[in-house]
Amino acid sequence: MVRVLIPSFFKNETKKGHSFTVYCVEVYYNGKCHKVQRRYRDFYHLHREMKKLYKTPEFPPKKVRNLNQKLIEQRRLALEKYLQAFIKNDFMPKEVIDFLCLPNENYEAKELRHQSVIAFTTDYRDRSPSHSGSSSSSSLPDIVVKGTLDGFYSMNDDDFYCKL
Repeated sequence: MVRVLIPSFFKNETKKGHSFTVYCVEVYYNGKCHKVQRRYRDFYHLHREMKKLYKTPEFPPKKVRNLNQKLIEQRRLALEKYLQAFIKNDFMPKEVIDFLCLPNENYEAKELRHQSVIAFTTDYRDRSPSHSGSSSSSSLPDIVVKGTLDGFYSMNDDDFYCKL
């Protein structure tokens, strides 16, 4: 699960003395947090790319100069909401993964979708005499159940999803 916040921003200046705002993006992934700094134009570039490929959420407009703190705060909230709209979906585009600097191993433009689950109606671990043919076989593992569970739920390093 990925969580994205933009808790703060700061002003920066170019060598020519022009100021711009940098947004501090915090990405929480697999119990870890890493931070990425992005300018508005980085977000805008992401939006233009995403608009070509997907239906995109509303993007905050540029407005006039970045001198008003209230406008910058409103933009910060809108950019945070924009990013959260992408990670809320069952599909996380590669462009967003790259923008957030997430590792590609689990999200390489794969659809994250619900998988059907097969369940047993009785607890297969229950080895009482009423469930087994004889008391001597109750100490043996149920190879049919074990094989079925291994077949459905065995995971390789390359396999992210349950087999069905």
